[in-house]
Amino acid sequence: MAHEWGCEAALAQHLEGLLEAGELPKLDVPRKRFGPSISELPHVEVRLASLVIYDELMNRPTVRGVARVRPR
Repeated sequence: MAHEWGCEAALAQHLEGLLEAGELPKLDVPRKRFGPSISELPHVEVRLASLVIYDELMNRPTVRGVARVRPR
């Protein structure tokens, strides 16, 4: 978490303060405090191919284990 968000020192201080106070850290608190806000995260759209494509690949003739491409 600290490495991914570049907050190693700040997170270490936060955890040290909790431990000195005799408290145990809860994972959701540092995530909210040090993690990226949802508004900063990029929108990622993933388009999955149809599963029919895999059937087509499996039905192709092979030469020495490599599928040959049929002209369309």
